[in-house]
Amino acid sequence: MSMNSESTDILIIGSGPVGATFARVLTERLPQCKVLMLDGGPRLTQQAGMHVMNLSSHQERSRAQRLSEGPVRTKIPSPSEGRIPAQPGTYLLDPSGDTFATSGMPAAAMSTNVGGMGAHWSCACPRPAMEERASFLSNETWDELLSTAERLLRVTPGVFPLDATAIGVLAELRRIFGHETTNDRPVDFMPLASTRAENGERIWSGADTILGELADPETNPTTFELRPQTMCLRLMMNDHGIDYVITKDLSTQRTTKIYARVVIVAADALRTPQLLWGSGLRADALGHYLNDHPQSKCIIQLHEGLASPKSKPLIPTKPDHVLGMYWVPFTMPTHTFSGQVVHLDHLPVSADPGAPKVEGHFAIVTWFCRKDLQYRDCLEFSDTEATLHGMPSVNIQYRLTEIDKTTAATSRELIRRAASGLGRVVDGLDVWTLPSGSSLHYQGTVRMGAADDGTSVCDSHSQVWGTTNLFVAGNGVIPTATACNPTLTSVALAVRACERIVEMLA
Repeated sequence: MSMNSESTDILIIGSGPVGATFARVLTERLPQCKVLMLDGGPRLTQQAGMHVMNLSSHQERSRAQRLSEGPVRTKIPSPSEGRIPAQPGTYLLDPSGDTFATSGMPAAAMSTNVGGMGAHWSCACPRPAMEERASFLSNETWDELLSTAERLLRVTPGVFPLDATAIGVLAELRRIFGHETTNDRPVDFMPLASTRAENGERIWSGADTILGELADPETNPTTFELRPQTMCLRLMMNDHGIDYVITKDLSTQRTTKIYARVVIVAADALRTPQLLWGSGLRADALGHYLNDHPQSKCIIQLHEGLASPKSKPLIPTKPDHVLGMYWVPFTMPTHTFSGQVVHLDHLPVSADPGAPKVEGHFAIVTWFCRKDLQYRDCLEFSDTEATLHGMPSVNIQYRLTEIDKTTAATSRELIRRAASGLGRVVDGLDVWTLPSGSSLHYQGTVRMGAADDGTSVCDSHSQVWGTTNLFVAGNGVIPTATACNPTLTSVALAVRACERIVEMLA
């Protein structure tokens, strides 16, 4: 059976913040080139890739989250069932559906929608520092790339007002951790991909923020197209790179050959290596060094002296209960973690579903750890079993080392120190280390490197080793053990990749 065929200059697979970065930068710097972006999920909003927290009602937000939860929606268990829940807008990688098996990573989850996790993320954008940065790029290069990424994401350090509660929380965290941080990386507000409108309303950045006019079908240029519900089935490789790509329209079931001068795979750290393996790529590091940095957390009720009665949502009609977000940064060698405290105007969960409502101000206190990176932590691809769409079945092999367990224990002690100064731990919600996969910050599976020595999949410009026109992108390219949230780093590395592509196509 013959397939339709078409051509483009640049094909981007995946429409999250990183895919959006390629679209924005390349359409601006190569206005003569045709750019086609594909996503296997549905479009949630007219403005492509909008963060669901910007929707005006709880009903709209819930609908968008449900649409993101994949073709086989995983039932969200109640706390009494004792099972791992999926976060709103995501679905667990249930092997009974068209997804993954998850040995050792029971909380692994993903979203399938235009805008990717950029429609659901916390918008935390701390800068990586010291050993979190790949050493084959200079600090000057890193700083320049990160500054560009911050502009694209509209990262703002002071999106929350410096009210009495913020002053008190910052003062207490600085008292506890000030001697472990440095003057250039102090305890402070978390840098957030968010802005504040004139009326005080917070606008959370999504892929649409990066896309700009490309996100609006009425204003985007004729050289750009975003095609939702279109799955990439296979990259057809020749001796030097990608000849063409086979795609499937999930609404019509029609398959198409797409010829492109450059192909960028930014699906995510799980589906990008799955597509590459299914297309015949056999790089030694492909799917290996999987990194989901462990995280520990607890929920506290803030001391009455910290919870200012004036602390309230800026726009009460919007579904946004975050009143502040604070950061205890990664600092070598004294604080090799990334701590964050999220102030809320309500108790986000209850240990006992039947317990009466607890009034007051609360905080989720979370410490992210650095993973002891191991080659054996990997995506195990099957050459005999396939998913419903013909992709190779995958089993996630992952476990914490003794170093990881010691690091997680230290993170719990750090959380207890923070909690004791800020408030009291809510009964039944004491400090715990979450199951592997909970962070959703999966990294390393298409990692970059300085040399084609078998320990990396791509070079420092994200170009896959041994190919002339294939690039990989997203959190999967990060080769280091990070504690900080990875999106800012991934966007920065995408900006660097665009430099190479512009050189190739200009």
